[in-house]
Amino acid sequence: MGAIRNVVEGVKLWARSSVKAIRKEGLSGLSESARLLYTHLLRFYGLIHNYGEPIYDAEWDVLIVLDACRADLIEEVVAEYNFINFDATNSLGSCSPEWMEKNFTSSYLDEMQQTAYITGNPYSETHLDPTEFELVDEVWRYAWDEELETIPPDPLTDRAIAVARDAQPDRLIVHYMQPHHPFVPSPLGEGMHPDTGERLEFSDLEDVWTRLQRGELSREEVWEGYRDNLEYVLESVETLINNIDGKVVITADHGNALGEYHMYGHPIYAPVWPLKRVPWCEYEATDSGSYTPDPTAWKHHATTDDEALSTEDKLAALGYI
Repeated sequence: MGAIRNVVEGVKLWARSSVKAIRKEGLSGLSESARLLYTHLLRFYGLIHNYGEPIYDAEWDVLIVLDACRADLIEEVVAEYNFINFDATNSLGSCSPEWMEKNFTSSYLDEMQQTAYITGNPYSETHLDPTEFELVDEVWRYAWDEELETIPPDPLTDRAIAVARDAQPDRLIVHYMQPHHPFVPSPLGEGMHPDTGERLEFSDLEDVWTRLQRGELSREEVWEGYRDNLEYVLESVETLINNIDGKVVITADHGNALGEYHMYGHPIYAPVWPLKRVPWCEYEATDSGSYTPDPTAWKHHATTDDEALSTEDKLAALGYI
């Protein structure tokens, strides 16, 4: 019922947005209105015809989740990394909340209670129950980088290695925020204010998917930034894999659409392959002991209580709200 309610609210939002667009842009606003209606109808279809593989139906000791990583994106860089044995699967979700809701259910409570979850995704606040897991470490709460407007990968790697060595959980999930936008090495979300000339941060501009849709960015520019962000996180993933034991799987919660099916980004309940087709790369890892996490390394990212961003601020910086 909650999913249907979300779609109904989405249709109401579409109606309000359509009226606003037509009032502002005249008949040219009809094109965007039609695209949004199409997206909502597709999402409604996705409620009825859902597909994907639950993560707990597979065998793994360590599940590395690269947020918003398409299968064909990681396939492009396979030759650069000896720990990526490329394969793919279908995700249960087309965005993070849906992925969490559908994987972490009462059917898998026994497995969840033996799982440590290290996460950089702020949706854990509303879509995970920490009491159902052996451990939930919401690294995004204390290692958020306000300058980057995201959480960098290294604090997650440090916590994952420490938890794996000290707590030795049966299963470990490490949920990195990259390659999800903002693209750290190639910040397409930065720019100059057209009137004042002042530098704009990621959250001051419309998200990269809106700019791609409007033609302000080319598909090639966005894809390159997307790939650079994947390579950025894989540097830290390599440190993790070299300092952990067990069967490791690299996957994603969902992908991104770059105009396929007239869609951009990753709307919820959208059953299209750019959003649902994700990596499933298996690797047998051995802890080399070559790296020792520094528990204070992330502290330079932290803020005081008065300065701390809210969860909503962080989700907005990531383009979710």
